[in-house]
Amino acid sequence: MAKKKKADRRLTTPMKGKLILVFGGIIFLFLILVVKLCYVTATKGKEYETAVLSQQKHDSTILPFERGKIYDRNGNILATNEKIYTLILEPQNILLQDKKYEEATINALHEYFGFSKNKLKKTIEDNPYSYYEVYKKNMTYDEVEKFQKFLDLADASAKGVSKAKKAKIESAKMVKGVSFEEDYKRVYPYNSLACRVLGYTSSGNVGNWGIEQYYNSQLNGVNGRAYYYFNEELDQEQSVKEPKNGNSVVSTIDMQIQKIIEQKLKDFDDKIGSKVTNILVMNPQNGEIYAMVNVPEYDLNDPFSLSAKKRKANSKKQQEYLNKKWRNSCLNDTYEPGSVFKIVTATAGLESSKVSVNDHFNCPGFRIVEDRKIRCHKVGGHGSETFKEGVMNSCNPVFMDVGARVGVDGMYQTFRQLGLFEKTGIDLPGEASSIMHQKKNVGAVELATMSFGQSIQI
Repeated sequence: MAKKKKADRRLTTPMKGKLILVFGGIIFLFLILVVKLCYVTATKGKEYETAVLSQQKHDSTILPFERGKIYDRNGNILATNEKIYTLILEPQNILLQDKKYEEATINALHEYFGFSKNKLKKTIEDNPYSYYEVYKKNMTYDEVEKFQKFLDLADASAKGVSKAKKAKIESAKMVKGVSFEEDYKRVYPYNSLACRVLGYTSSGNVGNWGIEQYYNSQLNGVNGRAYYYFNEELDQEQSVKEPKNGNSVVSTIDMQIQKIIEQKLKDFDDKIGSKVTNILVMNPQNGEIYAMVNVPEYDLNDPFSLSAKKRKANSKKQQEYLNKKWRNSCLNDTYEPGSVFKIVTATAGLESSKVSVNDHFNCPGFRIVEDRKIRCHKVGGHGSETFKEGVMNSCNPVFMDVGARVGVDGMYQTFRQLGLFEKTGIDLPGEASSIMHQKKNVGAVELATMSFGQSIQI
């Protein structure tokens, strides 16, 4: 069989010419592009660079608002704020120019704050491209003041100063990539005073309990912001939106009365003690609260502290302990009023004309109501007495009789008129509601016990 000829794959002269033409065209176009770029860079490069940079936001910083203060009725500050600082490291700036600033920056931070050089070096070199590393929070003004003054020396002139001062200035110029962010910390100057009236704040200016919670939105302000950008001359400029501080609150609490009541109640609790002891001091003419005390009090500057024993409990139990500690039992709990409620029954009887001050009653020491024998506090009884004397003696049978005369409808009408089915509307969170029998369920026994303040809670 005849062998087939292999195809001739050599470039012909016309093909070579076409390829040379194509490559020549590409090179020519590339040269034109290079020339054009060089021309634009030389003639309009500055203009384009300025246009781009002037639209770029270089950096921005939050300017925190100051939460409003809380005062007592006489202008004494019960809750205020203290400025605190967060130390920020900028590793990328510290490591500029072959790390020439790193040693000076680390030495300065070690000298003024006592920070470990090794830890500083590790933080910086482990984050070489970072402009923002939080190194320490909650620093006070006293802590940062000396270091800030040292940094200010970088702008001072070294002419005509001592060698020691000159060395300090040179050292300050070598410190790079260190800044402080400002914020506010809530402070209670009197620690535990009126703690359950005031409440406390948690992270993010969130009010918890008391006035801090009830007026949280009024006490809080709005953060501002500082923007840094390049202007048309490529100089860095600053645009500031100022923060709006929160409003302050003036309470009706009288700090001196509150102090005295707290001390007296503490003395009582130390000597005698009780499961729950509360004292409320109120102006009866307008309802203003001068003092509201629950013992034991807790430190508002450390509201989450628990005893060593309670810290051993699981997290759920610990939260129960904290809630119990923060709870304002003057407001959040109801109680069976007992004999102080007799004034309500007396009001119902007199207003409805079901009884007069000179009406006569007899107290043998008890009353039989249906199948119940309900006793007076005086076992032998008060004997014959007028209504006026019955009030003076706080006699249970007298008030049971008055309640029976007024009746269920009349008693509940008085309760409603006195607002016992409503909350007082006090400007503190968590006010409890009264617990009363449903009217349809009130029988003779319930009416009798209710008349002297038992079997109900307010």
